[in-house]
Amino acid sequence: MLKSDRLTRYDHLYIGGSWVAPEDGGFLESIDPSTGRPWARVAFGGPGDIDRAVAAAREALNGPWGRMPGHERAALLRKFADLYAQRAADLAVLETRDSGRALRESRADIGGHTYGYHWWASLADKHSGRTIPFDDSVHCGGR
Repeated sequence: MLKSDRLTRYDHLYIGGSWVAPEDGGFLESIDPSTGRPWARVAFGGPGDIDRAVAAAREALNGPWGRMPGHERAALLRKFADLYAQRAADLAVLETRDSGRALRESRADIGGHTYGYHWWASLADKHSGRTIPFDDSVHCGGR
C-alpha cells in the first residue's frame, strides 16, 4: 500500500442526493494504525447532519422512492451492487488503511457485501408478502 505524508481529504457528506459540507459535525482525522499518523481528513456528521439525512430519507420514502414499483427499486439496488463490486478493491484498501486490518480480510469482507446488496434487491420486488398457495399434499414433512 502506498503511504504518504499528504492527507487524503473527504470533506463532504452525501445527503439527499448531494455532497454537502458538515453542518455541525465538523471533521476528524483517520489515524493509520501502521504509522500512528493521520492519513485522511473526513467529514463527520453531527446531530444536525444526522437530522438532515433522516429528513432526506423520509422525503425520498414519501416521494419518488416510495412510489417506485418494487421491480424498479430492485433494478437500482442491483446496479448499485454492481458498481460497488467494481470499486470493492479500492474500498478494501481504504478499510485496511483506516482500521489496520489485514488487506486480505478487508477484501473478503468488502467483496462479500455485493452478495448482500443483491439479496436485498431480490426482496424489493417481492414486497407484497404473498406466496403461492399450496395444500399439505405438496409439502415434504415428517408426519
